[in-house]
Amino acid sequence: MNDTILSVKNLSYGYASERDNSYALRDVNFSVKRGEFFVILGPSGCGKSTLLRLIAGLMPIQDGSIIFDPPTMAERRSMVFQSFAIFPWLTVKDNILFGLNMHGMNQDEQDKVADFYVKELGLDGFGEHYPADLSGGMRQRVGLARALAIDPEVLLMDEPFSQLDSFTAARLRKDVLDIWAREHMTVIMVTHLIEEAIELADRILVMTARPGTVESIVENTVSRPRNDRMPEFWKIEDLLTEMVKF
Repeated sequence: MNDTILSVKNLSYGYASERDNSYALRDVNFSVKRGEFFVILGPSGCGKSTLLRLIAGLMPIQDGSIIFDPPTMAERRSMVFQSFAIFPWLTVKDNILFGLNMHGMNQDEQDKVADFYVKELGLDGFGEHYPADLSGGMRQRVGLARALAIDPEVLLMDEPFSQLDSFTAARLRKDVLDIWAREHMTVIMVTHLIEEAIELADRILVMTARPGTVESIVENTVSRPRNDRMPEFWKIEDLLTEMVKF
């Protein structure tokens, strides 16, 4: 089996206007291994989220290519957004069921999956509540549950912890790591936090400032489980701090 699940080749993306044609991404090249936790790190405005949305198929490719191996793997991707992108008019359970409805799963199977992720992500007792009744951390748990419910091979996450307090973010990062280790899915995540990238990633793609391109891809050799008091953590943190130009 090919170890590569995703290849990005010569990818560029520009935002054209009547006044100029500014590039968010320029000649981006990298590949992602099957089952790895791959983090895209870079300063604000470097095109990280644009890159992830292109991988997700939410934006059209202008130049270059994004290739899944096999191509049918593109149908097995799901995304967790930064801004709690769940439907306010649906209950927690119905938000989780949204993707399953689109996949044609029967109701009994849907209920089993929804009940599993309600429990798995600490939403017990809130299945019939609406997003307005939930904290920010719980809303993001709903978004994560919805993405996981379709059993993705590739999970895309766009700064999923950035709107949470530090304690909630730390707990949810641990939950995501536990699920990733158990399910053996491929995770591609965007962040601008160096410490977060080191805690989670197998490899870290460092992007340049706009127009974003690949500065370097760093192998994360810090042993798991990780914490920021480990000398090996400090070493890679120093390396990444020198690379990332904020």
